[in-house]
Amino acid sequence: MTTTPPVPDRHEAAVSPTHLRLDAGRYAPVEITCAFICALAWPEDPLDGPDFHKRFLALVAQALRTKAESNQGWASIPQPVRPRYLQGNSQEHRASIANIDHRLLMARKVAWVGGPFVREVAAGQQHDRPSGQRRQTLMDRCRAVVAPGDMAAAKNFRRRVFEPSKPVLHLALALESLVASDRQVAQPLVSLIDQAWEPGVAQFLVKLAAGLADHVLNTRQFRVDASKQLQLDVHRWPALDT
Repeated sequence: MTTTPPVPDRHEAAVSPTHLRLDAGRYAPVEITCAFICALAWPEDPLDGPDFHKRFLALVAQALRTKAESNQGWASIPQPVRPRYLQGNSQEHRASIANIDHRLLMARKVAWVGGPFVREVAAGQQHDRPSGQRRQTLMDRCRAVVAPGDMAAAKNFRRRVFEPSKPVLHLALALESLVASDRQVAQPLVSLIDQAWEPGVAQFLVKLAAGLADHVLNTRQFRVDASKQLQLDVHRWPALDT
């Protein structure tokens, strides 16, 4: 009995449930960005499991279709595309990412909740006490992303969304830094898929997330198990044009 191989390939990545290593010399920016998005949107999926693999294939295939439909010139010339993105049950793959816009919106809310605390740590201000002001709590931040006065919804968001997303909070913060100016808040994937082909976008997301990882671990308002924090390592980045 065979099992679905982890993404991207046993011979090309050192993969564990929480660690994915990619070679930027062998993977296009769109592939790296799609791996980032899938890891962020489905934090419950082990990186070496079949569900992550299926969603990754589906998202890259969607990015290819979107690019081809929006740019006929690009679609008319030879492109280095891995045939495996055409493998499998395309309907099943599309269904596997059907709720991705909602998932990415929840990831942005996770960043809105946790961001202020992580930024305090990054700035060395975690122990500062504002004069005459009560320090915000995690529940204060959760209440800010649900309907006003709905304490039950705030508790539900913390338990069902924020807590399971702590291992990818650094990814969520990187995403928010990229799309914070995007007015289409309800559809962050529209902006991401369009930008995923740019080498600078993949580098920005991966490097910023890596730089924030330790700050998240050192944030006292919420505890993150270092052994469960997701690691997305990319090596051999190409030099970017300046």
